[in-house]
Order: sequence, then C-alpha cells, then structure tokens
Amino acid sequence: MIASLVTIGISSCGKKDVFGLGSRDRVTEEYVDSTIAAGVQNYINPLFNSVDDVLAFRTKYLEGQAIDDVFNTMPEEVLKNVASVCIKREGHVSKRGIVYEYRANKDVYNNLPSSDSTKSVLPPTSSSAGGQPYRPDSAPVGRVEYTQHDTTIGGKTYKVRTKIETTYE
Repeated sequence: MIASLVTIGISSCGKKDVFGLGSRDRVTEEYVDSTIAAGVQNYINPLFNSVDDVLAFRTKYLEGQAIDDVFNTMPEEVLKNVASVCIKREGHVSKRGIVYEYRANKDVYNNLPSSDSTKSVLPPTSSSAGGQPYRPDSAPVGRVEYTQHDTTIGGKTYKVRTKIETTYE
C-alpha cells in the first residue's frame, strides 16, 4: 500500500493536475470568465436599488444615444476635422469628446471649406517689372501651387496659406 502511494506521488510530481483536482490556472480562468460574463450582463440589463438609480441610468442612456446619433450623422469631412483638432490638442479622443467639441463649435466646423475646394494652381510668379524673372540659363519654368484653408487656434480663426514650388532641371 505504501509503495503504491509513493509510486503515485513520484510519478505525479511534475503534473499540475494531481488526482483530478484541477489546476490553479483553470480555476482562475473560470473565475475571470464568470466575472466578465456578469459584467456584461450588468451592462446589458442592470439591476437597480432605487428609483434615483433608474432615472440616472436613463439619463446616461439617453445621452449615449444622442451622442451616437450626432456621431453617426456627422459628414465625414467634418468628422475628420473635429477628430484631428481633438487629437492634436489632447493626444487622443473619445466619441463623446468628438461630439462635445463639435457641439461647442458647430458653426466653425460646418462652415470650413472642403479640402478639395481650397486648392488652386496659379501661374509662375513674375517679377515686379512684369515678365518672367531673369534666368541665366534657359532652364524650363517651374510651377508654383498655392493652397489656403481656415483653421481655429485658441478660439480664433486664422487662414493657413501654403506655397509649393516645383522646379524642373
């Protein structure tokens, strides 16, 4: 009898599941799974202890729906502008943050020109004497492109002008 117990003990030293008792990892995994399932259930169908809790939940729920509605109906160009402003300012943004920023500055974001309408190609610059600038060699003329768009910094509206010069050699 003692010999058989010693044999079982020695053969099971390297195993985690001795005598079918289960491993600690499996128990922890089941606990985590059940905790997550309970958390999801509480989120989907919460239990309330008072009427005030019910009213507070409904207020938060309706606010969440309103945020979803605004977020989902924002034009893509406006959504990009609002999100980029928030990310540049904070480093990150939530759906709620985007909607709050948009609501606070709706007139600004709705009246920004689209990125396609701000580009215009102008002919090469000329000298003050009226003709082409002096070129010692007969190199072909380059191209100059100007773009302009409005932006808001610190609550003030500014125009951003960009000049792109392309030369050919």
